[in-house]
Amino acid sequence: MTRRTIRAEPLTAEAFAPFGDVIEGPAVPGRADDLAAVLVGRDGRPGVHVLRAENGAALPLTVERMERHPLGSQAFVPMGGGAFFVVVAPAGEFDPTAIRAFVANGRQGINYRPGTWHHGFLAAKAGDDFLMIERSGPGENCDFADLETPLRVTASEARPSRYPLGALAVAADLTSYAAMMKIAAIALIALGVLGLVYGGFTYTRDRDAAKLGPIEIQVTDKEFVPVPLWAGVVALAAGAGLLLFGIPGRKV
Repeated sequence: MTRRTIRAEPLTAEAFAPFGDVIEGPAVPGRADDLAAVLVGRDGRPGVHVLRAENGAALPLTVERMERHPLGSQAFVPMGGGAFFVVVAPAGEFDPTAIRAFVANGRQGINYRPGTWHHGFLAAKAGDDFLMIERSGPGENCDFADLETPLRVTASEARPSRYPLGALAVAADLTSYAAMMKIAAIALIALGVLGLVYGGFTYTRDRDAAKLGPIEIQVTDKEFVPVPLWAGVVALAAGAGLLLFGIPGRKV
């Protein structure tokens, strides 16, 4: 049987609504209230745990088994900006053709409704911590379903608007992506400052001037690279914009 492939999509409250809640802070300073329904049943209680990811996951993913918790909800919220992947299917009789996949960007958590089928937790980076809230109490609260044919989850072709490089952020480790964007922003800002303050920058290079038998003579040259005023302004503005708006997990 041919292996089916689905594409992971950016996590949004609307897209995830059939499976549970998206836990996300407000766009402006303040509170975001009543973000998720923590359901534990009559004889259960909310259990609060901290999960430290043992392994890091990356796309493409292979899905072979799903699980559900019929007696209560289950929530995961990143404690340090860790991104993670979510693979889910509707509650009820397990339907492998209804599986969907999402990418949480590090500022988002999720809460599965009772009975929602989902893959085991998939952090993008080993060592990231996540707050976990689930039902504690008597009763069997975990069922499993194995797929007859493994499912493959790949990166979305869509370009998520919150990332300047779009699909790169979905396909790769988002923490590494954020570090890459920060380095690029700092480099642009440094280039802009050099252009505005010094009119450019100087670098040195060694070259062979002569070779007399076993004796080699090297000369160190200093090269000045001018940076026009307008280029310095553009680089400074671009670096500041990237630092403020282009890095996943950074609030402004």
